[in-house]
Amino acid sequence: ANFNDKYDEHRKKWGGGIMGSKSQAKTKAKEKLLAKEAAQRMS
Repeated sequence: ANFNDKYDEHRKKWGGGIMGSKSQAKTKAKEKLLAKEAAQRMS
């Protein structure tokens, strides 16, 4: 049981925010859209 608990903790910390080009493009497009919507709401 102890080993499994420690393993779970480590597993959650892997792969810190390094995305492939496709994922980056998708995220960028989404952020752009959100910014555009926010700008429309302000004006």
